[in-house]
Amino acid sequence: MSYETTNTFPIGTNIERVKDVIKWLDYEIYDGFEIVPKEEIPQRKGSYVWVGAKEFQSLVGLELTLYEENGVISVCTRTRIGRSYWEHKHQHETVIALSNFFGGEFEEDDWDDLKLGVELPEKSEIEVGLYYQKWIFDNNIKKVALLEYQTRIEGNNTNIPWLMEFNANTIFNNLLIPYIVGAWEKYLKSTFVVLLKFADDRKKAFKKVINKIKILPQHIETFSQDNEKVEWVLSEWLSFQRPKSIIDNYKMVNENLDINAVFSKPIPARSDTLLDSIDDIITIRNAIVHAAEINIDITDEIISSYISDICNAVEGIYRCIGNHYGLDLENPY
Repeated sequence: MSYETTNTFPIGTNIERVKDVIKWLDYEIYDGFEIVPKEEIPQRKGSYVWVGAKEFQSLVGLELTLYEENGVISVCTRTRIGRSYWEHKHQHETVIALSNFFGGEFEEDDWDDLKLGVELPEKSEIEVGLYYQKWIFDNNIKKVALLEYQTRIEGNNTNIPWLMEFNANTIFNNLLIPYIVGAWEKYLKSTFVVLLKFADDRKKAFKKVINKIKILPQHIETFSQDNEKVEWVLSEWLSFQRPKSIIDNYKMVNENLDINAVFSKPIPARSDTLLDSIDDIITIRNAIVHAAEINIDITDEIISSYISDICNAVEGIYRCIGNHYGLDLENPY
């Protein structure tokens, strides 16, 4: 559910001063949330978004819209169901700040657990950061189901191997593999960045990572320009596809974090483990990406199995990290 507020100011309020306060509250001009063109809503005088003072504070963005109609200025804010603690907190702070500056009245949605004055349970930035990466992964995988539903590609099956390479459904299933591996790699890399940012012994973890990779002069300049990007730049030198590489990378951040247990468990009703399955998926992906090879054995059932294995591994790693750090990763933040 979304949560919305509206501040309405006294007649005579200076709209330029309102814009100054909005800017002071760290909102940025942004019209990406607006569906209806501004030409059709002349009373809309500005659209803004707040995306957090620090990385991982914002999940969906805090929307703010400025209106002026018949001399009356109003400001509406909106957070969506995926809001973070900080987005909702800043929404409250925005309503209070605008009310203190300009007076007038404000209204809010009638959600008892979200209304002004209700104490919100604060979550740590590492919790939100980890959740955010899992949230991105889940949404990326949902796109596969949506694509399959909208396309409904069919092909004529045949026992002739070379003809199966031209089967539309076979090609479609093969092309899904680089995508799901990309979603997998993005999740593992970005989660590694979160753990590195909030490592208990950052100096020790950084030293291990730097000893493993080769830093070029131009990248040292990047570090000096923007310290927020250091972990992301370092992660670009590491591989996050095959399980063994991932396990080694995560141990550099915390040597007691053992995600190997996630990969080594046998898959129910099968003789292989998640490590074996994901290694096979990566091998197939490399053949497709680097040699344009079409694997005729990738049926609908096989691709569903691969997606299931990738999702189970991500879920297992997510829970393993949460248990290790004593974090509550059950609910969205």
